Amino acid sequence: MRQWLGALVLLVLVGCSRYSAFDQYYDQQDWSKALEVLSSLPQKNTYAYKIREYKIVLRLAFSGDTNAITRLRTLLNEQEDTRLAGYRDLGRLFLLFLDNSQQRLYDAVVSNGEPLSRFPEEFRADASFLLGVCYLSMDQAEQAKAYLKKSYSQNARWDTLYFLGMAYLLTGDEALAVSSWRQILSAKPGGLVEAMAYFQMGEILYQKGHFSEALPLYFEAVNIYPDSEIFADKIGFCYQKLKKKKLSEKFRKIALRINKDYATAWFYLNFN
Repeated sequence: MRQWLGALVLLVLVGCSRYSAFDQYYDQQDWSKALEVLSSLPQKNTYAYKIREYKIVLRLAFSGDTNAITRLRTLLNEQEDTRLAGYRDLGRLFLLFLDNSQQRLYDAVVSNGEPLSRFPEEFRADASFLLGVCYLSMDQAEQAKAYLKKSYSQNARWDTLYFLGMAYLLTGDEALAVSSWRQILSAKPGGLVEAMAYFQMGEILYQKGHFSEALPLYFEAVNIYPDSEIFADKIGFCYQKLKKKKLSEKFRKIALRINKDYATAWFYLNFN
């Protein structure tokens, strides 16, 4: 009897230790390690396991992990546990966003967004972000600004600040838009979000006819993120405006090397 009880206690302690390891990696935002630890646990039907599974799958899905998105769909088809309702609602909202974004059918997403209070507190910034991006894509900038400001106040992410800058620009507040993007550039987070901040600041100057001033900003965008045909082609537009045909053609060809089907660059190379 004592041997059996000792083995049971040991099993519980091992399980608690592994959950502790998961929680540590999760708090450190080391999502891959957290998932690795969780996957090694033998008891996968407990509430302690399931709540952690939802948390890590949602985090990875929000980061664009296609395997996590597939796993999220599978989780939502399982028998419902009312204790996990907030996580399940958030998962449904996220998949609704993904499934409707290509056709830009955002009404279905925003109509299922409120109340935010039904989502787990740690994910409310993500829900606000999704709704803010939806409203921005619907050209409803005031609503977008409200949700993005709420999201940024809860979790100060650079991508949220970038979209908040876009909302400011759409509501006519260019100064706040530029200020938002300059905060990103000062922090130098790298990647697409920093490149987009440079690009949008270039766009403001381009729209005002300041082509020479816009050009170095577009170059910064390309240097940080060289895989965008749009960035390369916009350099081509600048050189076209500056009457530098050979340089314009050079960058349109670069745009086509990135994306051979990019119609704008192809059109200007062949008909202009």
